[in-house]
Amino acid sequence: QTCALPICFPVTIAGSDVVLVIGQTDERDIAASEYLAVLSGVEKGRLPVLDYELEAKTSGVILGLIEAGLLASCHDISQGGLAVALAESCFTPDGAMGVAVKAEASEIVRKDAAIFAETGARYVVSMRAADEAAVRRAVAEAGLVVGFAGVVGGEKITIEGCVDVSATACHERWAGGLSGLF
Repeated sequence: QTCALPICFPVTIAGSDVVLVIGQTDERDIAASEYLAVLSGVEKGRLPVLDYELEAKTSGVILGLIEAGLLASCHDISQGGLAVALAESCFTPDGAMGVAVKAEASEIVRKDAAIFAETGARYVVSMRAADEAAVRRAVAEAGLVVGFAGVVGGEKITIEGCVDVSATACHERWAGGLSGLF
């Protein structure tokens, strides 16, 4: 499985990898999100602001990290926000593995915005623990932030204070698509 952007590659993360969410969440970007459309049928509101300079800078850093061989995986954060991108990154052909992350550089007040906002210029990346310092240095040198950080492992997908669900149950729901809904 790959994402639509040309700078991404297979998104499956491996046990014991470090996970970083590069980019800052804007809680206003929950408006007009997939989350609000599904939860309340609201399909209107302020669209996320598209900052071309930030998009270019962030994707440039990601591309550089990929070319340097520092990333094990990369997934853009878009439709569905962090929760969906993180879950999809945990899915393997054989099922799912867990991951636990917590906020590092976040001013998020609303928990739903922290996990479902569709703010652009954000990526879920994973790497070997030995490469974490180099990745963080590249992110900081570009003037970007790590919004969330954590590790791969266990049987749950956890975003501290917001989400604590079975990775297997998420994978089954995702793999089943619309079956069973009608």
